Amino acid sequence: MFEFDAIKLLLIILTCSLVPGILISLSFFRKSHFHFLEKAAIGFTIGFCLPPLLYFLEFFIFGIPFSLTLVYINIALFYIASAAVFLYTRAYEDFLNLKLPSKIPQNLNEIAPKILPHIAPLAIIAIMLLTFLIRIQSYSPIYQELDPYFYIYGARQILQDGGAPALDDIAWYPEGKTNHRTAPITNYLEAQWYSLYTSGGDYYNYLLSVISNFYPPIVAAFMVFFIYLLMAQEYGRRHGLVAATLAAFAPVTILKMSAGVTELQPFNLFAMFFMFASYALALKYKNEMRYYALTAFAVIVLLLGSNANQIMILVIPIFTAIHALLLLYRKEDLYHFMLISFTYSLTAFFTKILFDLYQLGALEIPFDYLFGVGIAVLFCAFPYYLLKHVKERETRLYVIFGIVLACLVLLIFTPIFSKFLEAGKGAVSTMVYQQPLTRTIQEQGSAGGSFEGEAGLLSANPQNVQIPFLPFLDGPVQFFFNALAVPSTIAINSLLLIADWVVGALFGFETHTSQKDVSLGMMFLFGAIIAAISAFARTLYNKQDKRIEHSDLFMLYALLIFPISYVGLNRLKYTSFFALMLVVAASFSIGEADKLLNYLIRYIAKIKGWAQKKRADVLGALFWGVFLLAFLFAISSSLVPNPLGASLIMESQDVRFQDNPQAVAPKFEELCARLKVAGQYDEEICKAGALDETFMSDFNNQFSSRLCYLSLVSDPFSGGTSMEQYAASFRCVRISPYWIEVMDWIEHNVSERDRITSWWDYGHWTNFFGDKKTVLRNEHTSHKMIGMVASGFLDATPEKLAEYLHYFDSRYVMLDSEIIIAGGYTFGGKYGALNYLSCAYLNQTDVSHMPGESECEAEHTWESIYIPKNPAPEEACTISLSQNIKGTIAYASERKETPQGIQFALSPRYCLGQAKMADGTVNARATYYLDRKEQNGDLQLNKALLFSPVEDNERWTVYHSFYTHDAVWLSENGMPLSGWEDRKGKFYDSVLYQGFVLRSIPGFELVYQTSGGEVKMFKLTDFTSPIYGAG
Repeated sequence: MFEFDAIKLLLIILTCSLVPGILISLSFFRKSHFHFLEKAAIGFTIGFCLPPLLYFLEFFIFGIPFSLTLVYINIALFYIASAAVFLYTRAYEDFLNLKLPSKIPQNLNEIAPKILPHIAPLAIIAIMLLTFLIRIQSYSPIYQELDPYFYIYGARQILQDGGAPALDDIAWYPEGKTNHRTAPITNYLEAQWYSLYTSGGDYYNYLLSVISNFYPPIVAAFMVFFIYLLMAQEYGRRHGLVAATLAAFAPVTILKMSAGVTELQPFNLFAMFFMFASYALALKYKNEMRYYALTAFAVIVLLLGSNANQIMILVIPIFTAIHALLLLYRKEDLYHFMLISFTYSLTAFFTKILFDLYQLGALEIPFDYLFGVGIAVLFCAFPYYLLKHVKERETRLYVIFGIVLACLVLLIFTPIFSKFLEAGKGAVSTMVYQQPLTRTIQEQGSAGGSFEGEAGLLSANPQNVQIPFLPFLDGPVQFFFNALAVPSTIAINSLLLIADWVVGALFGFETHTSQKDVSLGMMFLFGAIIAAISAFARTLYNKQDKRIEHSDLFMLYALLIFPISYVGLNRLKYTSFFALMLVVAASFSIGEADKLLNYLIRYIAKIKGWAQKKRADVLGALFWGVFLLAFLFAISSSLVPNPLGASLIMESQDVRFQDNPQAVAPKFEELCARLKVAGQYDEEICKAGALDETFMSDFNNQFSSRLCYLSLVSDPFSGGTSMEQYAASFRCVRISPYWIEVMDWIEHNVSERDRITSWWDYGHWTNFFGDKKTVLRNEHTSHKMIGMVASGFLDATPEKLAEYLHYFDSRYVMLDSEIIIAGGYTFGGKYGALNYLSCAYLNQTDVSHMPGESECEAEHTWESIYIPKNPAPEEACTISLSQNIKGTIAYASERKETPQGIQFALSPRYCLGQAKMADGTVNARATYYLDRKEQNGDLQLNKALLFSPVEDNERWTVYHSFYTHDAVWLSENGMPLSGWEDRKGKFYDSVLYQGFVLRSIPGFELVYQTSGGEVKMFKLTDFTSPIYGAG
């Protein structure tokens, strides 16, 4: 039985990260504006990221391999250094100087000043803990995902080999040269945890998997904290709390940052906000070098722990240019902003060079990062030194004009800006299909009109907005939001059309953003535009009236929100980024509205001559009123319209069977007894209740999704409450049992030098769970090889497939139900993707055509037969005139090219009736050719097996035809024969159909299939490895 102690791992994480990190933070940020709890959160982040960064540098620069000894040494040094800094800075005095109040407060006026400073920090820590609690509940060694197992494999290499090799040959032979040097910080972090948890014990893939599960929920908690800091710098802690709460409960951030999603996306989101929040702190506290250092550290963490660098290198240089021009206009000193800009740009530039050396093994000049340095020089350093001697306004305007002119020169005559444009083009290119493969990947698909499922309440239809526990307010609230959302949506859709045109003109891409539905998301996006204009206006007006606050951050918010939102509104892959940009947009909109209301009340107070106390009372009411309404909205997002967040909080105390079978066994024992009383017996439930040794020794039984679900619902007979169902569906996600079966077989029966040829989806699993080499993998290094495998499965003869296998140095072929079967006797699944890519490889379709449009794909598609549910009189047909046997016309789908495009129409092809089979039974779903007759004049039998309907609607019952080699039919003279000669098209001749359905491929041996037949392993009988030779 698999055993894992989550509390032990959490204690390890807290010990090696939180304690020394807090000491560093308390020292580094002593006498800062941060509360102790905020310092603790920053310290935890530093302690979380710094040790794995050190392991990476020790390995790459000094060649020191990773080991448990190295972990102990680094952590000991981390403790010593943090304690030394703590003592050196005398940070301990802050605790020694704490004093108890001399008297007990007697009223609210005395209590409030002592309590209020602690409310926001306590609240953000509570939100962080809830963020972690919600997401950690799905942890599992076999979480249903694909990409995480690629990244975890890098940690495996570190554990077993001391570091990730510069090249590995576990995939893409012979076309691609790849490695797992993708995100060293996350890889070394997971390796550190594993080493400490096992005390340097042997490697076990399932244990590494479940230990790695803990990183996404932790960085999710960090992410909401840095969103809080980012928004608090401009609008105060209360608006930061609102933003953090919205981020914590957004459904897509729960799903994409839950335990098990151990890919780079969680770290991308965390690192992005860590960097931008640190940068915002440096801008606000420009005289304090510690924030510059924090920014530099955040940049390093982002570049060495994520792949979200494109956002940073596009946003910061543009912000630098605009902000520098604003500072020049407002006659402010550029010195500190110049230091900030160089701190960011040089750190990014040299870190990128280091990472490229590590990943690519070559020194490359990152011109897109060099552009950031150039912007800092041109917009900060140059005008700073020039204007030290220029005071006149007119001359300053000349300088600004000169900078703009220099930009034009840079644009026309140097390659640097073109490299920056290439980076922008690379970001925008994700919105268009550039390769046939991208048309077959779901997350690369176009985003729809509604984002309610991803962003929850933030992007809800106004009609779906509800006020928890106050239903009588639903109508007015819905009316209010609808009145704002409708014009906002019209405006945003119009702006998206303009953006499509600009992108097309600038980058040469044809983008067509779909029309977006009326929603709160569109309202907040439009609100962010108004907020940006408002903040810009008060920044300009501040020059005339210092009572109006200027904004240093509004352009940073705007550059974050709008470009990322545009991409997220176009592509499903980026909806998690879009949801978080809605969080920033909502906080930006509400915060700016709050400021404007504040100014308005101050103006009214001045006009009306209000007394100071009345003005203070009204402003206080506004302060708390806006916050409470916004926070109520944020809290409501955990319940409306998707209650996933609330359900996971409310049901978090329930124990899953897989985590503690002994604790849950009595429940199943009682359930078994109740079933027996009802005259039923459920073997799985009863054996789980008895903790049967043989049953529990099977990994799939312990992690049964059904047992997990039943363990979490209060009444298994009713299916549980809706909250229980939401929580259980999230907490019981796992890889299908048959994949664990086949990976276990591969691990123990395939040699180390062999490769498995399968569809690319399963390459990571083959490497990680099967611990063997694969041909294709999920990172799509070679589109040619993907096309070859698709063609080999669908179009090639077995002999041609064998040629491909020799080229790939692969002896084994893995065929699975998911690439041919949609369920039962229904063809489908991922077959359409393989068909499209096979035809693209054969140059019979291309990326300009949608999947399913080509003649090639039609030829390689199975036969579908449509039978009228209520046949019209004219749909009757005669099977045998001599015997007066009647039937019903059945139809088949045909592809037709029309002036309007490719269309599929039904044409009459068969007469449906009965036929006697070789075993004496009667087949009630036999089909006869309408256009073919036997010598006696009867219609000729089409020997297709129709098993069960694939579709059953008011008009049609649809079947997919199966043709086999089995002699189950009777000939005209009563002899048994197969229906193979009646097969239509090229689908039935494919290796995939023959191997998976017929379980036989000429020249191959079926060596294994899962217990339910979902996956089949074939071995090429005559194979000579191009690397190892025969044998």
